[in-house]
This record gives sequence, structure tokens and C-alpha cells, in this order.
Amino acid sequence: MITTTLRFTGNSAQGAEIYRSYYLLADDIGNGGGKSSVIPMSAQAVMPGADHYSVKSGGAKAALDLVIKVLAELPGNQGLSIDINLAPT
Repeated sequence: MITTTLRFTGNSAQGAEIYRSYYLLADDIGNGGGKSSVIPMSAQAVMPGADHYSVKSGGAKAALDLVIKVLAELPGNQGLSIDINLAPT
């Protein structure tokens, strides 16, 4: 199992600070696949249409990569700085 925190930071066009935080979990599933889950950790965290994602190959790492890509491409997160912590406490 992989646990990760993901933070998006930046400033809006009006100069307000933007902070969005997510907790991500990923695990291997049978036949080389992987599954990941997204948990919003800040009130402004925009969420994708699903909170679970699965991949057929690549295991937990591929599932984690997929959910990070999905979150980064959300309209509210585009253009923000990304901080990934692969060892959250």
C-alpha cells in the first residue's frame, strides 16, 4: 500500500492564495492491477467525478500516477504548483 499527500498551491487572478490538499491511497490488486482512492483534506479541494481509480497493469504505482494526473488536470487545479509527499506522517 502506498500513502501520499498531494498539495496544490498558487494564487488566483485576484491575488488570493489557493491551497488544496488531498490524501491518496493506492494498493495492488490481482493480476498486476492497482487501485487508488482520493480523500480531500481541505475545504477548497475540487474532486473528480470518481474517488476511486483502477488500472489493469502497473500495480499501485500506476494507479497512484493515474489519480495524480486526474487531479492535476481538474480545472480548479490547473496551473497550480504541485507538492507530492510520498512519506506522509
